[in-house]
Amino acid sequence: MSEPEQSPLQAAVKAAVDESGKARDHLDKILKERLKTSGKPLWDIERGKSKKPEPRTLRAVEIVLGIAPETLVELVHGAAVKPPVADKAASADDDLVKVQQIDLAYGMGATFTDNPVNVDLIRFPKTWLEAITHSPPELLTWARGSGDSMEPTIHDGDIVLLDRSQRRVAVQDALWAFTIGDIGQIKRLRVKGDRMVILSDNPNVPADEEFIDFVNIVARVIYIGRRV
Repeated sequence: MSEPEQSPLQAAVKAAVDESGKARDHLDKILKERLKTSGKPLWDIERGKSKKPEPRTLRAVEIVLGIAPETLVELVHGAAVKPPVADKAASADDDLVKVQQIDLAYGMGATFTDNPVNVDLIRFPKTWLEAITHSPPELLTWARGSGDSMEPTIHDGDIVLLDRSQRRVAVQDALWAFTIGDIGQIKRLRVKGDRMVILSDNPNVPADEEFIDFVNIVARVIYIGRRV
């Protein structure tokens, strides 16, 4: 007996899970914490139990899997459920918040940060940002990754959202943007006594260590986005 044909939602989610390089159960655990729910949202979608998840669930899936905003929502519900754009400028401004964007690419390898950095303010839907983080917009920064040492998690040219309210490694092995001297990097960090272990996701790149006092934590990476 042939297997039933996958829906576009099932195919998109399965492809994103496979590309992430992470176990589906691990991603489901992150989703459950974000949605404050039980069950396994990704598994329910992949096996066809959840055929038409609500937009809130799909937006959380987009965030966790690094899928462009509203892609899955439009796939399942159509464009009608996208966050409405107000007709009046004043009302529209209330729904948008400003987030800084810098033209500095943090190396997954290393990037010199001693050159002048241009900062722009770009507007984002408030509800979309709130689905990612509760940190205030003024403490968030969009930047870009550079290099291949964090593949498959971060690809060269991916955009990353940095949370500058998090300046201490409270979560071991999370992704952090930091500088050592004039060199900026994005890596996983692990505290070991008076030293910081610097880890790359690319298995061909060996781990490194540095004294904690020499590592300046800039921000935690809380979102990764890429073109599909």
